Amino acid sequence: MSYILEALKRADAERDRGAVPTLHSHAMPAAAQTRPRAPIANWIAAGALLALLVVAALWWTLGRQPAPVVLAPVVTPSPAPAVVAAAPALPAAPAAPVAVAPPRPAPSAPPRKAAEPPRAAAARPAASAAATAAPPQAAAPAPAPRTSAAPTAASLIYNVAELPDDIRAQLPKLSISGVTYSAQAAYRMLIVNGQVLHEGDEPAPGLTLETIRQKDMVLRFKGYRYSVGY
Repeated sequence: MSYILEALKRADAERDRGAVPTLHSHAMPAAAQTRPRAPIANWIAAGALLALLVVAALWWTLGRQPAPVVLAPVVTPSPAPAVVAAAPALPAAPAAPVAVAPPRPAPSAPPRKAAEPPRAAAARPAASAAATAAPPQAAAPAPAPRTSAAPTAASLIYNVAELPDDIRAQLPKLSISGVTYSAQAAYRMLIVNGQVLHEGDEPAPGLTLETIRQKDMVLRFKGYRYSVGY
């Protein structure tokens, strides 16, 4: 209905535009007045409200995010090389007491015989004279001194510098990182090249660990025995 009334009013206005306006004529509103003005204040208020909403959303989003957790770098200590402490030497067993035999009584001197008759006394000088007249016996030859056999390479213990050059050049390299010495051979051990060895083991092909001592070890290689300190 409102559209129809407006159309009728416009038609009357067009018709009365050429005539002189009377008291009953309807005044035609200006075109500028018929157009509704844009609500500028409403747009400004809507923009401000939108800006406030954006700021509130940002604040709410940033406030809900937890602060980043900064993890301190974990320092991993480097493993120390395993060293087997040398066991204290067991005290030597006390020597067993030696039983001392009581001194035997000296044998009593035999009783002297009675004086021999003059005949026996006369016979003794004759026998002694015959003994002095007998020819002296030849002295027995002195025993020849015993000569000890020359020590062989297997019985001697050399230093590494005393070994022959060709043998020394073939010796395998050994790295000793721990030692345990005990008076009992079963509890002695060495850590050589990362291996736990006992007496009689082979740290390398052809090389035998013969003896573990307090300050060095004795090895055998191709018939030669030599010591290495640690």
